[in-house]
Amino acid sequence: MISLAAVAVAVSATEWLLRPFWNQMARGIVSVKKRILGRAATARGEGGDVIGRIVSDVDFVIWNSAAGFTAMLPSLLMAAASLAAMASLSPAMGLLGASIIPPLAAVTEFYGRRVEQARSVERSYYSQSIHSAERYLNGEAGGLSEFHTSLDRWLAGIMRIIHYDRVFWFSGLAVGASLPLAVLWLGLAELERGSMNVGALAGSLYASVNYSMSLLNGFWGLCMLGQSLAPIKRVALISQERSRVS
Repeated sequence: MISLAAVAVAVSATEWLLRPFWNQMARGIVSVKKRILGRAATARGEGGDVIGRIVSDVDFVIWNSAAGFTAMLPSLLMAAASLAAMASLSPAMGLLGASIIPPLAAVTEFYGRRVEQARSVERSYYSQSIHSAERYLNGEAGGLSEFHTSLDRWLAGIMRIIHYDRVFWFSGLAVGASLPLAVLWLGLAELERGSMNVGALAGSLYASVNYSMSLLNGFWGLCMLGQSLAPIKRVALISQERSRVS
């Protein structure tokens, strides 16, 4: 309980300690866009895609990465404290808690590979929709049909992302919910043998619920960081195109 209380104080403190971090992220958006606009001058032929990278991708990368980091840090702190509490009550409980890390890591790896492809499609056609809308509003021929096509393909990409989100959360919640049941089963067995008392079993159950949900949220933070890979590569292409032109 002391360790959990200490982590609760630390997690609460991070909300204010991370304020300079968020402020720096906002300043970073402005700085990066100013630099990219100069580099994008050599890639004007790509039109709307470059506009999308400057207008949308930079914001997505910075805010999504920052949100993933700030979601992951307190969650992993809480998970570590909860696992330590379980292990202090019973080493077997600690091993049981650690056993859910590999399946959650496997689900996160699967999610990261698949969502990068889907996010790349979504970002690309989102950029095209911006460019097509601009063309239509300027009265250029074909702008409206291109806008509709871009939106339809963007929708296909975002629906794939929504599907992979559900896969992660369904699998993660199933794994996380199984831990308290396994703790209860193991605890009852140790209770019958006299190697654990009722208070230790209750404490293990409480800690296992906190641990499983905190660990799941921590892995979701990694998933959010994984979503940033596709737009990061899109933004980096501007620098590569500038180097080729040079």
